Amino acid sequence: MIVSILENRISEKQLSIRAAAREIGIAHTTLNRILDGGNIDLDTIYKISDWVGIKPSELLGFNTGDDVSLLVSSIPGLTEILSEAAEKVNSGEIDISALADITAYARFRVRENYIDRREKGNGGDHAKD
Repeated sequence: MIVSILENRISEKQLSIRAAAREIGIAHTTLNRILDGGNIDLDTIYKISDWVGIKPSELLGFNTGDDVSLLVSSIPGLTEILSEAAEKVNSGEIDISALADITAYARFRVRENYIDRREKGNGGDHAKD
C-alpha cells in the first residue's frame, strides 16, 4: 500500500525521486529502496505519513479503530509484542512486514474467537444462523 500511495503522490506532484525524497526529508536512495519494496524504518514511515497526509497505520494498510482496540484487549501481551517488534523494525533487526504479519495473525485469532463464541451461543447449531 505504501508504494502505491507514494507513486501516486509523486506522480500527482510531478516530482522526480530526488525531489520527492527532499520534500519528505529522506535520502533518495531510501525512497528508491521503499519503492522497490525494501525495508523501511519507523522514522521514515512517520516522515512519509506527514508528507502524504495519511496516518502511519493507514499508510501501512492497517485497519484502525475498533479492530485495534479489540485486538489489543483480546490477546494478552499483544501490546508488548508489538512494541518489541516496532523497536526491532526501527533498529533494522527485522522488516516492517513482521508487524503486518503479527497484526494479520492477531486479527485471524480474534475472528476465530468471535466465530467460536457465536457458535457456542447458538449451541453449535449452524442451522440457526
